[in-house]
Amino acid sequence: MSLDEQHVALPKLYGAPAYARPPKLATGTPRPFDPDEMPLAVYQAEEQHEDAPAFMGQATSGDGADELLRPRAFSLQRLTGRLRRGGA
Repeated sequence: MSLDEQHVALPKLYGAPAYARPPKLATGTPRPFDPDEMPLAVYQAEEQHEDAPAFMGQATSGDGADELLRPRAFSLQRLTGRLRRGGA
């Protein structure tokens, strides 16, 4: 009988491993308004249908966050220069 064919009993493990952390409970935070969650116009109640135009521009409110997302020109020469200088 070779070593590969021998039956070796594996130890029985009880409980979680020693490095396991208790799960964190997610705190309930209010979700931001999403216009996609509104019902279709066909299924809206009358008051929802009247309020719908007020929500149309709410998803992109223009609060200045788009200033941070302005695209910059990409140049491989600048990238390699930054890598050679150590990210400066």
